Amino acid sequence: MANKKKKDPYSPETIRRKRKFPVSNTVGLVFCLIVQAVLVLVAIFFQPTPQDRIDEYNVTVTPLPDGSLDITYDILWTALDEDEPLTWVEIGMANESFTVYKDSLSKNIRMAEAYIDDGYCSTRIHFTDEYWGGDTLRFSFKVNQKKIMGYYDSDEVIFEFVPGWFNETPIESYTFKWWLGDGDSSNNAHYEQDGWGVWSGSLKCGGYETIRVFYLNDTFSGSYVPYTAFDGGEAYDGMRSQKISVAFMCGLIAIIPIIFEVMIIDSYVSYGRGRGFLRGYGYHMHVYGRVNPLYRTASNSYGSTGGHHYSHGRGGSGGCACACACACACAGGGRAGCSQKDTYGKRYFRRSAKDERS
Repeated sequence: MANKKKKDPYSPETIRRKRKFPVSNTVGLVFCLIVQAVLVLVAIFFQPTPQDRIDEYNVTVTPLPDGSLDITYDILWTALDEDEPLTWVEIGMANESFTVYKDSLSKNIRMAEAYIDDGYCSTRIHFTDEYWGGDTLRFSFKVNQKKIMGYYDSDEVIFEFVPGWFNETPIESYTFKWWLGDGDSSNNAHYEQDGWGVWSGSLKCGGYETIRVFYLNDTFSGSYVPYTAFDGGEAYDGMRSQKISVAFMCGLIAIIPIIFEVMIIDSYVSYGRGRGFLRGYGYHMHVYGRVNPLYRTASNSYGSTGGHHYSHGRGGSGGCACACACACACAGGGRAGCSQKDTYGKRYFRRSAKDERS
């Protein structure tokens, strides 16, 4: 059986075939660009949807003679999630020294319990029914909050109270009221009405309102605690965090096609000019900072007419493997100038000549 002739990988025909117009690369480039465009659009227009919405958040505070606070919560809550029912909610408390008035629970509340965990304090409200996406309910309850009157200076005490906030639930409308009465006090209320200090507005996810009311230090009979300004480090916009996370992931994924795009664009350069900044005639020209021996062998073995040519000594035809078709100096170093020139050509010319003689 006759041996099949082995195809020469360095022949002009093979090199010409490798340099034909990269149709498949064009399809790949379009696909990569479409993927990146879709990822950018997702990052821009993605809007996370909260599971719930608070339509009305009403909190009424009445200071008692002993310095504790009676706080009534009245909330209009809308469930938005159609896949998971709303059966309970959690309302943040100022500290662990609070008591829920059991007779204050609205009829749709099955149970209210205190939840305390590593400094986190809340009241968990369990409902009698399940509420699905689109259902709205109004519920109310009342607590007594102690250890909240703080020492401010030798003349005044301060009540700094932040009604519980919701990191992943927006508040369409809130009204916080503090009974001021006829006592000598000052506050940061938005306005005063009929003896009440009033704070009102709307809040994004993680938004909160800080209530501050100052009294003379002999106004209440109870003891006070050291005052420490409120730190809102645990409040954050959960919807914004989700959007940032999605945008980051989209950006990370969009980087991956860039690697293929660089290779594809280089194939156009190689096709049109016979060389590229990464490839030439279908071969990688540079590998780890050095000229690829395969490319160099192909360049030395075949001239412009397809025949062998050699260089002996310092004269003759040697010196520049690319014949300087572009305006570049053959003596140039590194990767500047003509990318096809063989800076190290003499050594390979001599080796090829030696092989030919043998």
